[in-house]
Amino acid sequence: MPAMKQKRISLGKTTRPSLSGILPRTRLFALLDEGRKGPVVWVTGPPGCGKTTLVASYLDHARVPCLWYQMDEGDADVATFFYYLGLAAAEHDDGRHERLPLLTPEYHAGLSVFTRRYFQDLFSRLERPFAVVFDGYDEVSAFSPFHEVLREALRELPPGGCAILTSRGDPPPTLARLRANRAVSMLGWEELRLTREETQSIVAQRKRNFTEEALEEIYAKTQGSRSCSSRRRSAARSRIRPIFPPASSSSITWRARSSRNPERARRNSSFEPRIPRR
Repeated sequence: MPAMKQKRISLGKTTRPSLSGILPRTRLFALLDEGRKGPVVWVTGPPGCGKTTLVASYLDHARVPCLWYQMDEGDADVATFFYYLGLAAAEHDDGRHERLPLLTPEYHAGLSVFTRRYFQDLFSRLERPFAVVFDGYDEVSAFSPFHEVLREALRELPPGGCAILTSRGDPPPTLARLRANRAVSMLGWEELRLTREETQSIVAQRKRNFTEEALEEIYAKTQGSRSCSSRRRSAARSRIRPIFPPASSSSITWRARSSRNPERARRNSSFEPRIPRR
């Protein structure tokens, strides 16, 4: 693979989204500040509710050094995951360290040992306090060994280090012990839902004039959803009646994506590395 194309892929997976013209959600920033006192923060909510935007804007607000990693279906292959995470780490390296190792076949039998040593090395390179963000966790197949890898990784977080994960559903069963030990702070749909005041602030920020009745209708019909609020405002301007997702859409679980095609999910869980050719 040409070097230019390889660089473009790594940037897409490891660059924090750039934001402009968004409403700072100070109410949620305070909750994230509290959650970062522990090792793991799990942000969950339905599609389009602003999970990624919230985390990215919070890191800008708090000025927290961050390693950002965008999850996708390819990360079900753990060799691919370690490869791209190594690229992300290299972007933060000051030149004093060697590249993090690849997960080659000789390490497969001892995956848990490889994982612990890999993340001990990675976390030692990051200046504390730091945050590591895994955005879009629900993209990964439920059948993948990645979930065991993540469990081992989170156990290696040092004091001052925090992992923030976004997903459409709750943490997988592999993280049950961490949750039982209160090591995972949950930020869910009830917290992410826009308040009436936030809805009004978004409308005012865009310099749109609506009556109190219209604002109340927007809030009631969107149930505090950020994406639905945007569609409702656009529809109000164009007088087109939008179609909103059913209320049950907020209850999507982390298994939903993999359950659509179990056979494909099992294929994605292979250990065969998908490393781009140079």
